[in-house]
Amino acid sequence: MDPVLFDFIMNGGVDFLRTAKRSTPPINSPDCYGPFITNGYTNYAKYSYVSYISNKISLFRKSPSLVAISDQFSGCAMAYYMIDGTECIAHISLEFTSKARDEWNEYILEHYKNITKYLIFRPMRTATRLYNSLFVSNIYPPNGCNIVGLISQDGTKCFAVLTQVVRSPQGVINYNILECEDMTPYCHKCSDLSTASFRVLNDCLIPKNTAGGSW
Repeated sequence: MDPVLFDFIMNGGVDFLRTAKRSTPPINSPDCYGPFITNGYTNYAKYSYVSYISNKISLFRKSPSLVAISDQFSGCAMAYYMIDGTECIAHISLEFTSKARDEWNEYILEHYKNITKYLIFRPMRTATRLYNSLFVSNIYPPNGCNIVGLISQDGTKCFAVLTQVVRSPQGVINYNILECEDMTPYCHKCSDLSTASFRVLNDCLIPKNTAGGSW
């Protein structure tokens, strides 16, 4: 098992997620790029967390050497990139009414000369084992589920984790891990977007239709 997944499963990833969701207020500030909203949380021991905001691009600075984490994925994308030496993570809403897809692509096309490392993926990509378990095999948990996205410390690997949301009689929310999948084979990434060819740059943009093909 990959160390990133092992750490999440065995060493507090679920506890971190529960704590972040329960007790950490969103961080909103004007320190953002265009349509991006700065919204996240950092646990300086393990994780940089970027939250989901409906119809928006949620952005947070990633701390070097920490795993990036986000959740509540149903079709959205998660991205990691380095711009002008600063590591960032984003949760990009891809709901039908959202303009975030176009805003993200415009942002990348405007700033790619300043972007080096880049990785983007959809944790709920169709035709993956996790997707099939959730929808084709019909194991949707009766208490609901939360799809979690992870990106490794160096921004080269990504993972999806299917968790079951369970609320105790006392109202405490817990997450039971049902399935994990390495999504790196399905991601779109580039070690230096600033020198990428047009084909590579275009491949790193989010297409209009993410239901099939390479997305």
